[in-house]
Amino acid sequence: MKKNIGELCEIQLGMQFRGRIEPEPDGTHAVIMIRDIGPDRRLLAGDGHERALVLPPSPPERYLVHAGDVLFLARGQVNYAVPINITFERPTIAPSFFFILRPRRDAATVLPEYLAWAINRSEAQEYLQQKARRGSHMPLVGKADVQTLPVPVPPVGVQEHVVALDRLARQERELVNRIADLNLQRIRAACERAVNR
Repeated sequence: MKKNIGELCEIQLGMQFRGRIEPEPDGTHAVIMIRDIGPDRRLLAGDGHERALVLPPSPPERYLVHAGDVLFLARGQVNYAVPINITFERPTIAPSFFFILRPRRDAATVLPEYLAWAINRSEAQEYLQQKARRGSHMPLVGKADVQTLPVPVPPVGVQEHVVALDRLARQERELVNRIADLNLQRIRAACERAVNR
């Protein structure tokens, strides 16, 4: 069964800032920036990773991000979804280059991590690339295009299985990359020893 994102989620554009987002040492809210997202399209957290603090230019309640939401990067050459599976220590907002997708309680049950996976699939990405408006600045996917994006919605058990397999694939990729880095270091060390004899 396929459903459109608009049937599954409430969709809220992130907070509009006037000009560049400037960190404030005495800010009341954390803000999620693109640099807070890792190459695996997961939110960076822990290990001393700190998000910028800001003083919101307008009431922030509708722009707050919570565990269970999905952020969709609507601006730029690549548009992808990021599941929010952590609880923030301080109120955290998303700026306007994101849409906040909040699964509806009254809709068919869709897990946030599965929803992000479904949006990041090549089929959905092709749909979004076709819809992205290209102007003089940077491509933009509009709210209506996100609302009409169809995604498959299997039973929750299947969604959990897909999420688990995807997590294993990402862990394997991380391990392969780490092994490749270690091999490269070993080869370089061997080369240094060879030339310094």
